[in-house]
Amino acid sequence: MSIPVSSAHAAKTDNLPDALLPAIRNRWSIRSFGPELPSAQDLRTIFEAARWSASSMNAQPWRFEISFRHSERFQAFFNVLSSGNQAWAGNAPIMGLAYTLTELPEYKVANRHAMFDLGAAMSSMFIQAAELGILGHLMGGYDAEKAAALVQEERPHEIGCFFVLGYPGMPELLDEPYLTREWTPRQRLPLTELVKGL
Repeated sequence: MSIPVSSAHAAKTDNLPDALLPAIRNRWSIRSFGPELPSAQDLRTIFEAARWSASSMNAQPWRFEISFRHSERFQAFFNVLSSGNQAWAGNAPIMGLAYTLTELPEYKVANRHAMFDLGAAMSSMFIQAAELGILGHLMGGYDAEKAAALVQEERPHEIGCFFVLGYPGMPELLDEPYLTREWTPRQRLPLTELVKGL
């Protein structure tokens, strides 16, 4: 399923370099979602992209849990989000929790790169999702103490974020300030500030 072309989508993608892969150009953090649920096969493909990401010592420390709209688990995830995220995230068909294991059991030491590895896996995951016409949003605004109680994991771990996934919806249904944000072109720092020696 391709991502429908809309003025909001164009505003987020038109100013990106043409040489980028289409899935990288098309990936952006939407807040407006349609009701359609991605297929089980597409969801497996998205998480396969995370599964095959690189990681330090091949530890693969990333872990995910997803929930579906109207389920009790979805509501539990929703309840710990900040009010700003609750204003729009509840319309997504899928909400997830991402965390990372923080030890290398084989070596009995802390994994210094665990959160880096989780981020790399999620980047692969969201690019793969964009290739399938599915977009999402990572959320760092949540009650950390309440969120920690939701993680069903006995091994040492750290929460990275909550996230939502789904097909693009109608931005016009968003309230402010989220409506304006949905139409605002993305901005990035220049490469000269990000990369030395290029």
